[in-house]
Amino acid sequence: YKNTLTGGGGGGGGGAVAPTTYDIVIPSALANTVKADKTKAAAGDTVTLTAAGEGTLTVTDANGKTVALTDLGSGKYTFKMPSAKVSVGFKTTADQPCDGGKNCPSAPFMDVDTAKWYHLSVDYVLTHKMMNGVSSRAFAPNANLTRGMLVQILYNLEGKPKGTAANFSDVQADAWYAEAVGWAASNKVVTGYADGTFRPNAAVTREQAAAILYRYAQSKGIDVSVGENTNILSYVDVQQASEYAIPALQWAVGAGVLNGKNGGRLAPTGTATRAEIAAIMQRWCENIIK
Repeated sequence: YKNTLTGGGGGGGGGAVAPTTYDIVIPSALANTVKADKTKAAAGDTVTLTAAGEGTLTVTDANGKTVALTDLGSGKYTFKMPSAKVSVGFKTTADQPCDGGKNCPSAPFMDVDTAKWYHLSVDYVLTHKMMNGVSSRAFAPNANLTRGMLVQILYNLEGKPKGTAANFSDVQADAWYAEAVGWAASNKVVTGYADGTFRPNAAVTREQAAAILYRYAQSKGIDVSVGENTNILSYVDVQQASEYAIPALQWAVGAGVLNGKNGGRLAPTGTATRAEIAAIMQRWCENIIK
């Protein structure tokens, strides 16, 4: 007797459904410090993280809940993936208040005054491998940063991906910044001048720095709409800004990347020192990438 109410057995399944995977987010500032063995994982999967240097590694889910880590030693850690996106953090000794002693990241550089405003920002960019000294003993905090240097910083931040050769008449193929300029141009982070040059050794202006960071943010899919509602007319010298740079300046000010200078000035055409760019890059990482 067959129970017609329950019916016969069902047909075979139509193939297994792939499990839902969730992102493992490592901020760009940590690209050279923390590596994961995968970029996505399903709930319950084991994820392995490798951290370089001394510091405290953290993993938090989308609700801000801390995910438990297992320390395997030698900078390796594992965790079980929750059913949500996770974000990886890493606090180094440089992220703590620094006393300027022998363990200070800036200690090798004789020209870094650890009592000055820029000290912790220089520590930050050194620790995160965004900037190097100009020599083994000099950081040159008060020297102007060049266009080539700024592009190299962003290239370092990206983990130095292999890119396209730079197609500018004044960028030699064997120049130390050539790969960085090629990468930046191919990703529309930089544009050259009308005469086909890039002028890598020219001091970068504050508006150029804002424009390059603005385009860098766009290339990474970061929302730059905060600039649309930012009023920069309160700066007494805003009329000195180039028209092309206005949206970038609005974004940089609104996002907390670029601060004004004394006297209510934005100084858009002023140069930026290496120390100032270090501070800008720290704010970029803390305010934009988080």
